[in-house]
Amino acid sequence: MSSYSPINALTRGLEVLKAINELGQASVGDIYRLTNLPKPTIVRILETLLASGYIAQSADDDAYWPAAKVLRLSSGFIEAREITRVVAPHIDSFRAKVTWPSDIAIFNDNEMVIINTSRKPGTLSVNRTVGSRVPLLLTALGRAYCAFIPEAARNRIIASIAKGNYPDSRIARRPKTLEDIFRQARRRGYAVSDCENTQTIRAIGVPILRQGIAVGAFNIMVVSNALSLSKLERAYAGEMVQIGEKVAAALS
Repeated sequence: MSSYSPINALTRGLEVLKAINELGQASVGDIYRLTNLPKPTIVRILETLLASGYIAQSADDDAYWPAAKVLRLSSGFIEAREITRVVAPHIDSFRAKVTWPSDIAIFNDNEMVIINTSRKPGTLSVNRTVGSRVPLLLTALGRAYCAFIPEAARNRIIASIAKGNYPDSRIARRPKTLEDIFRQARRRGYAVSDCENTQTIRAIGVPILRQGIAVGAFNIMVVSNALSLSKLERAYAGEMVQIGEKVAAALS
């Protein structure tokens, strides 16, 4: 339950933008018929959306249509959908063979967000669903992602985590430890976590690369009493790196 009342002006603005998007182009009258908002309110909202660059207006009539800037509102969703579309076919057979849970994730606001998972309810000691957020610097997913982004971007993210109150804020204040982790990940093509985020879970993470830069990562997770870290790596790391190479070729 929300602790705040909805902002009515924002809700109305979204209704107007949704109406224009659905109609393709729309007049004040068209929007009124679709939303039933007062016309003066619609006009004020249209002027705000015009000034913000989210809609455009015809010079010949009073029609409005979505501007290209509207695409930015869905860019994260589109990126996640595209990554899932490309990556999933390459790892589905691997997932079926190994049976251990596997996730695909992208970076968002100092964390990794799960966009696809083979996990079923009750699997392992940690349940993740699409939309779950996990620490960047304590997970194999996050480490694999971080190791393969530009250094300047990585340093900004780590500095932000170090200043905040995140589960991985403490390790973010140990730059040498992190650089050793990232250097090893770049050398091997994958990252690991060894019961650091969850005491009973070990994982391997492989970056999802587009033109050499990480846009996400995928993993496999096992319970710690089933496989040691060295056995986990020997069993799965090589094949996962090969899958990562195929995904990178598909995304290039």
